[in-house]
Amino acid sequence: MIVDCNVSLGRWPFQYPSIETPRQLERALRREGIDRALVSSAEAVLFPEPEECNERLRRWLRGCRSLVPVPVANPRAASAAEIVSAPDLRAVKLIPNYHVYNLTDPSVVALCSDAQRRGVTVMIQMRMEDERGHYELLKVPGVGVEQIAALVGEVPGLSLVALCPYFAEAVTLAKLPGVFVDISFTEKPDTLALLCREIPAARVLFGSHTPWYYTAAAWAKLASAEISEVERQAIAGGNALGLFRLTG
Repeated sequence: MIVDCNVSLGRWPFQYPSIETPRQLERALRREGIDRALVSSAEAVLFPEPEECNERLRRWLRGCRSLVPVPVANPRAASAAEIVSAPDLRAVKLIPNYHVYNLTDPSVVALCSDAQRRGVTVMIQMRMEDERGHYELLKVPGVGVEQIAALVGEVPGLSLVALCPYFAEAVTLAKLPGVFVDISFTEKPDTLALLCREIPAARVLFGSHTPWYYTAAAWAKLASAEISEVERQAIAGGNALGLFRLTG
Protein backbone atom coordinates (compact mmCIF):
# COMPACT_ATOMS: atom_id res chain seq x y z
CA MET A 1 0.00 0.00 0.00
CA ILE A 2 1.29 3.46 -0.90
CA VAL A 3 0.23 6.53 1.08
CA ASP A 4 1.23 9.90 -0.40
CA CYS A 5 1.58 12.43 2.42
CA ASN A 6 2.28 15.46 0.21
CA VAL A 7 -0.43 16.32 -2.30
CA SER A 8 -2.22 19.61 -3.04
CA LEU A 9 -5.31 20.53 -5.00
CA GLY A 10 -6.41 23.93 -6.26
CA ARG A 11 -5.16 26.87 -8.27
CA TRP A 12 -1.63 28.25 -8.16
CA PRO A 13 -1.00 31.66 -9.73
CA PHE A 14 2.27 30.81 -11.45
CA GLN A 15 1.25 27.79 -13.49
CA TYR A 16 -1.81 26.03 -14.87
CA PRO A 17 -2.49 22.88 -12.86
CA SER A 18 -2.54 19.60 -14.76
CA ILE A 19 -5.06 18.30 -12.21
CA GLU A 20 -8.12 20.45 -11.51
CA THR A 21 -10.68 18.22 -9.77
CA PRO A 22 -10.69 15.55 -7.05
CA ARG A 23 -11.71 12.87 -9.55
CA GLN A 24 -8.82 13.80 -11.83
CA LEU A 25 -6.51 13.64 -8.82
CA GLU A 26 -7.78 10.22 -7.78
CA ARG A 27 -7.26 8.87 -11.29
CA ALA A 28 -3.79 10.40 -11.60
CA LEU A 29 -2.67 8.94 -8.27
CA ARG A 30 -4.23 5.57 -9.00
CA ARG A 31 -2.25 5.34 -12.26
CA GLU A 32 0.94 5.53 -10.18
CA GLY A 33 -0.24 2.97 -7.66
CA ILE A 34 -1.09 5.48 -4.89
CA ASP A 35 -3.81 4.08 -2.62
CA ARG A 36 -4.34 7.01 -0.23
CA ALA A 37 -3.23 10.64 -0.24
CA LEU A 38 -3.19 13.43 2.31
CA VAL A 39 -4.36 16.51 0.42
CA SER A 40 -4.17 20.22 1.27
CA SER A 41 -5.46 23.31 -0.50
CA ALA A 42 -2.92 24.90 -2.83
CA GLU A 43 -4.89 28.14 -2.58
CA ALA A 44 -4.50 28.27 1.21
CA VAL A 45 -0.78 28.98 0.75
CA LEU A 46 -1.51 32.56 -0.32
CA PHE A 47 -4.53 33.21 1.92
CA PRO A 48 -3.69 34.90 5.25
CA GLU A 49 -6.88 33.28 6.62
CA PRO A 50 -6.82 29.80 5.05
CA GLU A 51 -9.96 28.31 6.59
CA GLU A 52 -12.11 29.40 3.64
CA CYS A 53 -9.84 27.32 1.40
CA ASN A 54 -9.89 24.40 3.84
CA GLU A 55 -13.68 24.33 3.85
CA ARG A 56 -13.82 24.44 0.06
CA LEU A 57 -11.40 21.49 -0.05
CA ARG A 58 -13.47 19.50 2.47
CA ARG A 59 -16.57 19.95 0.34
CA TRP A 60 -14.63 18.99 -2.77
CA LEU A 61 -13.26 15.77 -1.28
CA ARG A 62 -16.55 14.43 0.09
CA GLY A 63 -17.07 11.00 -1.38
CA CYS A 64 -13.39 10.60 -2.31
CA ARG A 65 -12.35 7.92 0.17
CA SER A 66 -8.76 7.77 -1.05
CA LEU A 67 -8.20 11.53 -0.50
CA VAL A 68 -7.81 12.68 3.12
CA PRO A 69 -8.10 16.47 3.62
CA VAL A 70 -5.39 18.11 5.72
CA PRO A 71 -6.26 21.68 6.73
CA VAL A 72 -3.78 24.53 6.61
CA ALA A 73 -3.65 26.63 9.79
CA ASN A 74 -2.14 30.08 10.18
CA PRO A 75 -1.32 30.69 13.86
CA ARG A 76 -1.74 34.42 13.22
CA ALA A 77 -5.36 33.92 12.15
CA ALA A 78 -8.41 33.58 14.38
CA SER A 79 -9.37 30.18 12.95
CA ALA A 80 -6.18 28.36 13.97
CA ALA A 81 -7.28 27.08 17.39
CA GLU A 82 -10.62 25.89 16.00
CA ILE A 83 -8.89 24.03 13.17
CA VAL A 84 -6.64 22.11 15.55
CA SER A 85 -9.51 21.26 17.90
CA ALA A 86 -11.67 19.70 15.15
CA PRO A 87 -12.75 16.12 15.95
CA ASP A 88 -10.99 13.24 14.14
CA LEU A 89 -8.25 15.56 12.87
CA ARG A 90 -5.25 13.51 11.76
CA ALA A 91 -2.86 16.28 10.76
CA VAL A 92 -2.60 20.02 10.32
CA LYS A 93 -0.26 21.85 7.95
CA LEU A 94 1.74 25.01 8.70
CA ILE A 95 3.32 27.15 5.98
CA PRO A 96 5.42 29.67 7.95
CA ASN A 97 7.43 31.16 5.10
CA TYR A 98 4.33 32.18 3.11
CA HIS A 99 2.22 33.16 6.12
CA VAL A 100 5.17 35.09 7.56
CA TYR A 101 5.85 33.86 11.07
CA ASN A 102 8.62 32.10 12.96
CA LEU A 103 8.12 28.60 14.30
CA THR A 104 9.19 29.72 17.77
CA ASP A 105 6.56 32.48 17.97
CA PRO A 106 4.37 31.98 21.08
CA SER A 107 1.23 31.49 18.97
CA VAL A 108 2.92 28.70 17.01
CA VAL A 109 4.23 26.96 20.12
CA ALA A 110 0.76 27.15 21.70
CA LEU A 111 -0.87 25.73 18.57
CA CYS A 112 1.63 22.88 18.32
CA SER A 113 1.33 22.14 22.03
CA ASP A 114 -2.42 21.80 21.58
CA ALA A 115 -1.85 19.52 18.58
CA GLN A 116 0.54 17.37 20.60
CA ARG A 117 -1.97 16.98 23.44
CA ARG A 118 -4.65 15.93 20.94
CA GLY A 119 -2.39 13.49 19.11
CA VAL A 120 -2.46 15.55 15.91
CA THR A 121 0.59 15.44 13.65
CA VAL A 122 1.95 18.82 12.55
CA MET A 123 3.19 19.08 8.97
CA ILE A 124 5.63 21.86 8.10
CA GLN A 125 5.70 22.80 4.41
CA MET A 126 9.34 23.83 4.03
CA ARG A 127 8.90 25.08 0.46
CA MET A 128 6.34 25.03 -2.32
CA GLU A 129 8.82 25.23 -5.18
CA ASP A 130 12.55 24.88 -5.60
CA GLU A 131 13.86 28.35 -4.75
CA ARG A 132 15.67 28.53 -8.10
CA GLY A 133 12.36 28.38 -9.96
CA HIS A 134 10.41 31.08 -8.13
CA TYR A 135 8.69 33.89 -9.95
CA GLU A 136 11.17 36.77 -9.94
CA LEU A 137 9.04 39.12 -7.80
CA LEU A 138 8.10 36.42 -5.27
CA LYS A 139 11.28 34.89 -3.92
CA VAL A 140 10.30 32.96 -0.78
CA PRO A 141 13.15 31.29 1.17
CA GLY A 142 12.56 27.80 2.51
CA VAL A 143 11.87 27.20 6.19
CA GLY A 144 15.16 26.83 8.04
CA VAL A 145 16.13 23.55 9.68
CA GLU A 146 17.05 25.47 12.81
CA GLN A 147 13.48 26.77 13.13
CA ILE A 148 12.06 23.25 13.07
CA ALA A 149 14.66 22.06 15.56
CA ALA A 150 13.76 24.93 17.89
CA LEU A 151 10.04 24.09 17.67
CA VAL A 152 10.71 20.44 18.50
CA GLY A 153 12.67 21.59 21.53
CA GLU A 154 9.79 23.80 22.64
CA VAL A 155 7.11 21.08 22.30
CA PRO A 156 8.38 17.72 23.62
CA GLY A 157 6.50 14.74 22.24
CA LEU A 158 5.34 16.55 19.11
CA SER A 159 4.95 14.42 15.97
CA LEU A 160 6.17 16.54 13.06
CA VAL A 161 6.53 15.91 9.34
CA ALA A 162 8.89 18.10 7.32
CA LEU A 163 7.59 18.28 3.76
CA CYS A 164 9.87 19.04 0.80
CA PRO A 165 13.25 19.08 2.58
CA TYR A 166 16.35 18.83 0.44
CA PHE A 167 18.48 15.72 1.03
CA ALA A 168 20.88 17.23 3.58
CA GLU A 169 17.98 18.89 5.40
CA ALA A 170 16.11 15.58 5.57
CA VAL A 171 19.11 13.83 7.10
CA THR A 172 19.46 16.48 9.80
CA LEU A 173 15.76 16.73 10.58
CA ALA A 174 15.02 13.01 10.79
CA LYS A 175 17.58 12.71 13.59
CA LEU A 176 15.46 14.99 15.78
CA PRO A 177 12.95 13.37 18.16
CA GLY A 178 9.53 12.84 16.62
CA VAL A 179 10.44 14.25 13.19
CA PHE A 180 9.60 12.51 9.91
CA VAL A 181 10.57 13.62 6.40
CA ASP A 182 9.06 13.05 2.96
CA ILE A 183 11.04 12.16 -0.17
CA SER A 184 9.68 14.65 -2.71
CA PHE A 185 12.74 16.97 -2.73
CA THR A 186 15.46 14.45 -1.81
CA GLU A 187 17.41 14.04 -5.02
CA LYS A 188 20.44 11.73 -5.26
CA PRO A 189 21.41 8.69 -7.34
CA ASP A 190 19.46 5.88 -5.64
CA THR A 191 17.98 8.44 -3.26
CA LEU A 192 16.37 6.09 -0.75
CA ALA A 193 19.37 3.78 -0.43
CA LEU A 194 21.55 6.76 0.46
CA LEU A 195 18.89 8.21 2.74
CA CYS A 196 18.42 4.94 4.64
CA ARG A 197 22.15 4.75 5.28
CA GLU A 198 21.89 8.06 7.13
CA ILE A 199 18.53 7.79 8.92
CA PRO A 200 16.08 5.01 9.85
CA ALA A 201 13.50 4.11 7.22
CA ALA A 202 10.94 4.43 10.02
CA ARG A 203 11.36 8.22 9.78
CA VAL A 204 10.81 8.44 6.02
CA LEU A 205 7.43 8.96 4.30
CA PHE A 206 6.39 8.69 0.68
CA GLY A 207 5.52 12.14 -0.64
CA SER A 208 5.27 13.22 -4.27
CA HIS A 209 4.41 16.95 -4.00
CA THR A 210 1.77 16.46 -6.70
CA PRO A 211 0.91 18.52 -8.78
CA TRP A 212 4.08 20.62 -8.59
CA TYR A 213 6.16 17.51 -9.20
CA TYR A 214 5.33 14.44 -11.25
CA THR A 215 3.89 11.70 -9.05
CA ALA A 216 5.84 9.15 -11.08
CA ALA A 217 9.15 10.67 -9.96
CA ALA A 218 8.50 9.80 -6.31
CA TRP A 219 7.19 6.37 -7.30
CA ALA A 220 10.40 5.70 -9.25
CA LYS A 221 12.53 6.57 -6.20
CA LEU A 222 10.62 3.98 -4.21
CA ALA A 223 10.41 1.26 -6.87
CA SER A 224 14.07 1.41 -7.94
CA ALA A 225 15.66 1.85 -4.51
CA GLU A 226 18.20 -0.77 -3.44
CA ILE A 227 16.74 -1.17 0.04
CA SER A 228 15.13 -4.07 1.87
CA GLU A 229 11.48 -4.88 1.30
CA VAL A 230 10.80 -4.10 4.94
CA GLU A 231 12.21 -0.61 4.44
CA ARG A 232 10.34 -0.20 1.15
CA GLN A 233 6.99 -1.13 2.68
CA ALA A 234 7.57 1.15 5.67
CA ILE A 235 8.34 4.14 3.44
CA ALA A 236 5.57 3.34 0.96
CA GLY A 237 2.80 3.44 3.51
CA GLY A 238 3.47 1.58 6.73
CA ASN A 239 4.91 4.59 8.52
CA ALA A 240 2.09 6.87 7.36
CA LEU A 241 -0.68 4.45 8.34
CA GLY A 242 0.46 4.55 11.94
CA LEU A 243 1.41 8.19 12.11
CA PHE A 244 -1.87 9.48 10.64
CA ARG A 245 -4.10 6.74 12.08
CA LEU A 246 -5.27 5.59 8.66
CA THR A 247 -6.92 2.28 7.94
CA GLY A 248 -5.46 0.08 5.22
